[in-house]
Amino acid sequence: MTFGGLLRRVAAGAPPLEGAAVETDLTEVQAVRNCIARVVETREAHALVVAQRDGQVGELDKLMAERAAVQARLTAREKEIAMAGGELPDEPFSEDAEITRLDRHVRIIQERVRASEDSVRLSQKGLDAQIGKLEESWGALGTATSERLCEDFRKAASALRDAQAAYVALSPHFFTKWKSAAWKNAYSNLVVADPDHAGTFIMNPLRDSVAKNWPLSAQALLESVNELRAEVDAVR
Repeated sequence: MTFGGLLRRVAAGAPPLEGAAVETDLTEVQAVRNCIARVVETREAHALVVAQRDGQVGELDKLMAERAAVQARLTAREKEIAMAGGELPDEPFSEDAEITRLDRHVRIIQERVRASEDSVRLSQKGLDAQIGKLEESWGALGTATSERLCEDFRKAASALRDAQAAYVALSPHFFTKWKSAAWKNAYSNLVVADPDHAGTFIMNPLRDSVAKNWPLSAQALLESVNELRAEVDAVR
């Protein structure tokens, strides 16, 4: 079942469905999925920009290595002439022309690399912006979910308040059977005993703090949220 479907069933007080699927989603869930798709698309485009930059850097490294080799040959030739003690040559060596050619190529590729670096930074900025929107959509989902669940809680709390009022009102007549003392202090530490089963509690803060004791609806909802979060991180 989709996350949106689970929220709707929780809001309606229905148990989770086994093996069922709900086609409709909450608007905020769809917004998260749309943002995930945009991040994936932007990251793929960014990878192409980075790959182009890396290719140009590799080309530059190759040129620099080639120039270093030619420079080493020229240095060796000049050293040989110096050691021989002959006349100083006036004409350029073949290595001089080769170095001039390579220097020109290096300068051109360096400009290309600088332009590519600018493109990478711009692309990364766009990717970061999409990730930021993804996190904003996740926060919006949290806000919307919190509002829905709080409203559900208010409704449930109102129903509990009404039941408690009726219970207290009738307790003078049925005190020995209903054990009205179990309804004292309706706060977060409230323990609600099942009036039909002695020693059984409908609400028990100590028991309910253990995850394995959560109702199936809460466990399924948590699992769905964990799966959706895994999809965000996966693209960060």
